[in-house]
Amino acid sequence: MTNHEIQKTQHEPRAPGPEPRVGAKQETQTARWFIYFVTVTLGLAFSIIMVWIAWTNALDRNERDFSLQSISLEETINRNVRSANSITRSIVSFIRANPGLTEQQFRVFVNALLNENVFIEGALYIPLNQGGPGREEFRVMRDRSETDAGINELIPELIEPLATTDSMITAIADTKLRTINYWILGGVTHGRNSKERAAPDQSGLQGIAAVLVSTSDLLDNIVPDSNLTITMFNDYSSINRRNQIYKFTLQRPDSWAVTSLTQEGVTQFPMYSIRLQMKKSVTWNEIEMKGILIALIIGVGVTLLLVALVHAKDQQARELSERNILIERKVEEQTKELALARDQALDASRVKSEFLASMSHEIRTPLNAIIGMSELLSETTLSREQKKYIDVFRKAGDTLLALVNDILDLSKIEAHQLVLEYISFDLIDVIEEAVEIYALKASEKGVELLTNIDTDIQPIRKGDPSRLRQIVLNLISNALKFTEHGEIVVRVEKDRESGDDNFLRFSVSDTGIGIPQQKLEAIFASFTQVDSSTTRKYGGTGLGLTISRSLTQMMDGRIWVESEEGQGSIFYFVIKLDVARSQDSMPRRAMDLHGKRVLVVDDSATNRMIINKQLSTCGALVDEAENGKKALEVIGRMTQEKQKFEVTLVDCRMPVMDGFELIENMKSLNLDLNTVLMLSSSDLNENIERAKDLGIGGYLVKPIKRTELIQQLGHAVTEEKSAAVTPVQDHAEAPEV
Repeated sequence: MTNHEIQKTQHEPRAPGPEPRVGAKQETQTARWFIYFVTVTLGLAFSIIMVWIAWTNALDRNERDFSLQSISLEETINRNVRSANSITRSIVSFIRANPGLTEQQFRVFVNALLNENVFIEGALYIPLNQGGPGREEFRVMRDRSETDAGINELIPELIEPLATTDSMITAIADTKLRTINYWILGGVTHGRNSKERAAPDQSGLQGIAAVLVSTSDLLDNIVPDSNLTITMFNDYSSINRRNQIYKFTLQRPDSWAVTSLTQEGVTQFPMYSIRLQMKKSVTWNEIEMKGILIALIIGVGVTLLLVALVHAKDQQARELSERNILIERKVEEQTKELALARDQALDASRVKSEFLASMSHEIRTPLNAIIGMSELLSETTLSREQKKYIDVFRKAGDTLLALVNDILDLSKIEAHQLVLEYISFDLIDVIEEAVEIYALKASEKGVELLTNIDTDIQPIRKGDPSRLRQIVLNLISNALKFTEHGEIVVRVEKDRESGDDNFLRFSVSDTGIGIPQQKLEAIFASFTQVDSSTTRKYGGTGLGLTISRSLTQMMDGRIWVESEEGQGSIFYFVIKLDVARSQDSMPRRAMDLHGKRVLVVDDSATNRMIINKQLSTCGALVDEAENGKKALEVIGRMTQEKQKFEVTLVDCRMPVMDGFELIENMKSLNLDLNTVLMLSSSDLNENIERAKDLGIGGYLVKPIKRTELIQQLGHAVTEEKSAAVTPVQDHAEAPEV
């Protein structure tokens, strides 16, 4: 339906119909708003995730920068703290190595250390006498105004730990100083090789060396360029415990801090440790906002896109709903029109069927009269020209009658008025009778028409024998129409694919012109030929295969064809024919040919194979010969072995040496011709009379029926030795029900 039609329909008066429920509208509206809510929620969630990822990446960069800066500061401070500790040890070692140390020597040594290490503010040496200070202490300081060292009050507490260990300990300098510095102390004990010794105290401590460390210079004048707080502590359990010895803070109050980063380090010594703590406040200005803004834009864009898609889908759904309403109205109107058209078509079909039935009756009545009178007229004394005209009448009448029957059957099938029978019948009789109808026509064209029915098949079946015969006749007629030479073989066997004995596979193969691959399916359509030229050359309406396919489908089967252009065709069909119950059958008599030698002489390998199979099932020993010369060789070999054939089957028409010439050669060899049966494709009077003159045992017309073959063989064998033939019970034949 086009947009113009929809707009036109929208302006048309609305057809009466049920109005949509108010509750349904409210449910639809609620569902629509719920979808929008879910869409916006998903979009916002996506936006939050994107911003969070971008924010995390930005903070990762700041954390990485802080980590690198912290490592650099920690390495610098750790190196300087250890250097201060080593300087203290050096002073202790210097004092111990110089027992008569003078203040001038001490000052020279310490100044050299001060020049090399900017973080050392000064050093002093406090001699001890009987547990307390003795002579005047040695002092060297950078700033002479800072006279208060803040160490004397700690001496009583330091004597014992300095005397018991060779390690250094730390103490905080006087907090009144400009900066918070700290002391590193070392005990000077009596040296083993000292020539001069002061009067020792009880602990063996000679004096105390102290180094004043400037915590502000430990960073080597490195000024942090961000919001960084640096704090240093000394850890010692006996002296002042943990005390803050340095703190530096660089703040930027013009920015908002969004997070705080922390890093700690420890410089460990035997009796104390220096702890370093670094904290950084990450401000908003330090965050890389580009990625966050991009993530926010993407998230909002995706949210808007989702909302737009849902809105478009909603609009499409509304339009589709309106279209569906209009279409439903149109469909309802068209349904009414189709129902009316159907009723009219059924009435027309019924009228057509009645018309065809009436017309077929009206046409067949004069046709039967024409055909019957032509048959009577052909039996009167007529000239050759008159007989030719009569034959034309009969053939035209038969063709027209067949056409009328096909049209009537097709009309019944299309109207579903064709009913199949379900009666018991002999399958072999039906096939052989169908083949016999076209035997004369096949003989006139020089085409071998053969039947090959599998001996394992139970012949008594239930179904519609007339429709089965019709299918077989259609396929034989079609094969004979397009075959100029060679053979046509009708085969019946069990359908191996179904695995059910009730399903049989029939095939009609020919050596005709074949069918192109692209036409294999089209030939089963009504009034269809392979091409228009075949109709002009071979005749036919194309209804036979169409009717055959419909009949096979009604019999729970199918039909198909395999063909190659120029190589002939094989038409297959599988139908269901139930096996008759034993009580529905009656005994059938067959001859026991056990041990009887039979010679089959025929140039057709197919015909030899069929006869061999039929006789072998009766117990006969069959030899084959493809021509008369080969047959004489076989007969001669049997004579030399003092054996003979009980029955000899000879084909009438063979190349090089035909059947009559072979029989005359056999007569010249004094062979018994009563056991010879002639096989011919036609029952010409001259052939029959010639066979009688030669004194042969019998004459059979192809295609050979199994019952007639067995019967003739029985007569031939009985005349030779009456006791040789014994009737046995074979397949069953059921009466029609």
